[in-house]
Formats: sequence, structure tokens, C-alpha cells
Amino acid sequence: GWAVRLDYYDELEISNVEISENLAKGFYLRFCDRMTITNLNIKGLVDRAISTEDCVSSHISTVKISSCAPTTNAAMIWLDGDYGNFSQIEISDITSTNAVTGIYVQGSYSEFEDILIKDVAGDNVVNVVYGIDVNRAGCMFSNVIIRNVDNTNTAAAQSGFHTRSSADSCGIA
Repeated sequence: GWAVRLDYYDELEISNVEISENLAKGFYLRFCDRMTITNLNIKGLVDRAISTEDCVSSHISTVKISSCAPTTNAAMIWLDGDYGNFSQIEISDITSTNAVTGIYVQGSYSEFEDILIKDVAGDNVVNVVYGIDVNRAGCMFSNVIIRNVDNTNTAAAQSGFHTRSSADSCGIA
């Protein structure tokens, strides 16, 4: 299960939380509009660290996710909803035998600032490894570092940045 699961909490604030060696997943937030998540330290999970569903206006900052080994296809941060703001995020030492992504977003418009994604690896030839996977209309990247995102069985199934056809108007500063 989830360490924290919340449905329908608008203007939610989550701050100064550590989740370590949880059996599966970190946060699951559904229909939580205008939320702020800050100062999280998450390590040792076997699935998603933060997952949202239909959450509008999400601000996620000062988050460190490390030493995770997802046993399913997983994005360490999965944001589903319009407007996502990410700053001071570090995702590192993630290994999986499945598809794995540092940050996945879908909806309309996201901002990424001061992001470090490093040492993310999968080892299954049919699954893709992404640093950041964007499926939204409009986004901005500033001071984003993606280092050593790798699929050890094939060079073809990996991308530092991946934008889908609906990701119009993305900019990199």
C-alpha cells in the first residue's frame, strides 16, 4: 500500500516528512487541488514515491528521492493534473528491472527548476528508462541536470528528456 493516501484535500500542505524502507509506495494524492509539498526525504521504496491523480496546481519542492528499486513500471514522481511546479528535486540511485522514470507529468503546463536526476537504471530491453517524461501542453525547464539515465541492455530504450506529441510550447533555459 501507500505510506500516505489522501483524497479530496484542497489547499493541502505536506512538509518535513521522511519515508524510508516503506514496503511499497510513498504518497498517493487524488483530487487534491492547490497543494504544496516541501522538504521530503524518501528512500528505499519499491514503487512510486509521489503519485497524484487529477490534482490541479501542484507545487513540489525540496524533495530528495533515493535508493529505490521499483518492482513494477514506475515513475518516482507521477503528476497527473494541470499546472505542476517542480523545484529543488533530487532523484538518485534508482534501479529496476522494469520501466522507470524520474518524473512523469501529464496535463497542461509545468515548470522545472533546479532538478537533478542521476543514476537511474533499468535492465530490461523492452522497457524504457526516462529522466523526465512530459506529456503536457506547455512547460519550462531551467537548470535541469540529468546524468547517467541508462538501460543496461540497450542504448535505444533510454532518454534523459522525453516529450510526447502533445507537449507543445516547451522551453529550455
